[in-house]
Amino acid sequence: MPGVKIWEYKDQFIRFPRGISVDKDSNVYIASSGNNSIVVLLWDGKQARTLLGEDDGIMNPFGLAFDVKNENLLVANYREPALYKISGY
Repeated sequence: MPGVKIWEYKDQFIRFPRGISVDKDSNVYIASSGNNSIVVLLWDGKQARTLLGEDDGIMNPFGLAFDVKNENLLVANYREPALYKISGY
């Protein structure tokens, strides 16, 4: 059974995506290794913003996992793995 595209997002926020995760509200978190950031896309794909960047210790992120129960985002990146408390989206 082929997949069906629901929406597509293109913007300057995302460069060389290497990891993706989703929270309980269907917001999408993307590891954008090309600009050393974590970008959050709202559930409908219409809005995005940089959530974490180099000032937060993000460098060449390549993996994400979202802990829905505790609202924690685990980021695997070049510097070191880190856990961030995420809420309010």
